[in-house]
Amino acid sequence: GGDDESWDAGALAALDVPILQALCLTSSRADWAENDEGLSPLDAASQIAVPEFDGRLITVPFSFKELDADGLPVYVADTERAARVAGTAVRHARLRHLPNAEKRLALVLSAYPTKHSRIGNAVGLDTPASAVALLRRLIAEGYD
Repeated sequence: GGDDESWDAGALAALDVPILQALCLTSSRADWAENDEGLSPLDAASQIAVPEFDGRLITVPFSFKELDADGLPVYVADTERAARVAGTAVRHARLRHLPNAEKRLALVLSAYPTKHSRIGNAVGLDTPASAVALLRRLIAEGYD
């Protein structure tokens, strides 16, 4: 960021491509794998919540903080996880070249708390009307 001209968010936006957020966690891979909660609050905020506000698409953790031979923390990319992020990027790139009729979409409506009467509940929003408008737009744009 800052005043550095090499960082130009406008140029990035002009590419008109999805920006994928691969997660660099502050825990070791072993700690992450053993943690039932998944991410620390810091990682959840900095690696998921803030990037989502920027419009980035969240992928998976691919880098973990490990200790090197001198006991200093270093980020280490995990080969399997990095390959998964790369595969996600390839699949997103492929979507641009598929006709809309060949793309598979899902419209998911939440139901919280879990009651049939609460499906699509969103305070202050008309979810059914929005869903219908979205479906009509998709049909108009060639989605089947």
